[in-house]
Amino acid sequence: MSMIGFGMAGAWNTPRGGCRSNRSQVSEEGRPEERRAPKRAGERASAVNRTSDALHTRAKALIVRLDTVRGAARCPTSRTNGGAMTSNLLHGGLATVFGGPGFVGRYVVRELARRGWRVRAASRRPDLAGHLQPMGAVGQIHAVQANLRYPQSCRAAVDGADVVINAVGVLSSVGKQSFGAVHVEGARAVARAAREAGVKRLVHISAIGADKGSSAAYARSKAEGEAAVLAEFPEAVIVRPSIVFGPEDEFFNRFAGMARMSPVVPWLGW
Repeated sequence: MSMIGFGMAGAWNTPRGGCRSNRSQVSEEGRPEERRAPKRAGERASAVNRTSDALHTRAKALIVRLDTVRGAARCPTSRTNGGAMTSNLLHGGLATVFGGPGFVGRYVVRELARRGWRVRAASRRPDLAGHLQPMGAVGQIHAVQANLRYPQSCRAAVDGADVVINAVGVLSSVGKQSFGAVHVEGARAVARAAREAGVKRLVHISAIGADKGSSAAYARSKAEGEAAVLAEFPEAVIVRPSIVFGPEDEFFNRFAGMARMSPVVPWLGW
């Protein structure tokens, strides 16, 4: 078993270009003039980009380890050869990413595609995974239906895959999508399907606070899920990220939504 922990919280990759730092403009008289944009905006953009680069580097490090399964990776570039389009994707391995269309999963999918992997993004609603298509070459990323509560769909999703990554998680236990069903039994189903399919590498994304003795049901379920995964696939890589935030997160965006509706925002300290 390998254990990886991300001690730094941040966006896996925050798109650049939304804010620009202040630059000088030259007036008609030739004197430099500052733009009217506040200096703080540029400083905030710079800080966000630095955080983004740090977290994206950690994501890349994870994918580099996966590349050892099939040797050196090749980027999904195409070229014209004698009038016909050829692609080196034919030389890439196949990776199945459960939760591929999700917040964390989409960045894993993008990095895998950039490194030349063919990606199968497994989701309960593959019809909502259209945003993944532009991340790779034509036909490189394919969304398939899979539900962790139905083991047979997990087996179909990992068939023929070299690598499997489970990025599925829920922040609240509601109805059938309970902590036990998703974090424990769902993780077990993915690990068992990967082992039975002869997958070479399994990566399970857990949480930094995973602890069977925790008073929080979320943390307990994460720890139980890790144990279930290792029981089925002892060589699995367990990743324990801290709070991951970014443009599509459900953490800071939730507080931002509350702030727009109310002048008072509850904040729990420790």
